[in-house]
Amino acid sequence: MARNMIFWLLLIIVTETRVARSREPPCLTKDICPSNMYCSEQADYSVKCYPCHSECEPSQGCDGPMSEQCRACKTGYTKQPGFSPCRASTCPVGTYGNQCQNQCHCHNNDLCVQGRCTGGHCERGRTGLPFCLE
Repeated sequence: MARNMIFWLLLIIVTETRVARSREPPCLTKDICPSNMYCSEQADYSVKCYPCHSECEPSQGCDGPMSEQCRACKTGYTKQPGFSPCRASTCPVGTYGNQCQNQCHCHNNDLCVQGRCTGGHCERGRTGLPFCLE
């Protein structure tokens, strides 16, 4: 009798351990949330989507609520490599955007503020005010 109880107890423990280990966290298995939100698994194994930090680029998403967890910063903010927050840009004149990688295309090098040509004219061959990206 005692031997049977031990057998069944061990069988239950092994089975529960295998089930627990085989279950993938739902937030890691697929894109559950829209790109401007991150996935958070709740204690009851349900998931909730929460908004990314306001400094995150909405189309790139984030991995959590802090600006350090933005995958890319929105226009006007930059981020150092690694786990660092998005900060208001202080890009050199003529550049803007994430890591100041984007070039301004304003007529006669007019002032460019976060990618927008303040003079209202694009450089020759460019269209699409205020950013002159076309």
